[in-house]
Amino acid sequence: GDESLLNSGKAYYKVAVREHYEIGERLTFFGETQAVVARVSRLEHREVINEYILMKESDVKTKVYQNEKLIGAALFAKVCQVENELVRVSIDDDENDYDDKAFLNYATVYSSPEGGRR
Repeated sequence: GDESLLNSGKAYYKVAVREHYEIGERLTFFGETQAVVARVSRLEHREVINEYILMKESDVKTKVYQNEKLIGAALFAKVCQVENELVRVSIDDDENDYDDKAFLNYATVYSSPEGGRR
């Protein structure tokens, strides 16, 4: 986890800001390119504060994990909404029922979808 990264002897920055960044995103900090390696968000006085750990990308070492059982797997879904280059889908047999939670980029769907199509 984060502890092994932080105990690696490599330099890192810990910053708290209002902006939202994704893990792996690259930022310029003090004139150097840094990678976001961890994020903790909290509500502080009705405002979301994001705390990030930034490290030089060359200092970040991670293990590669692959799930061989997922290679070639397919999900069946229905397109619920199309908005510019994004689609919202309802995945068949999804026990979590997250239909209205996220938009996906077209590249994830591998097609040019139309609403209501499978």
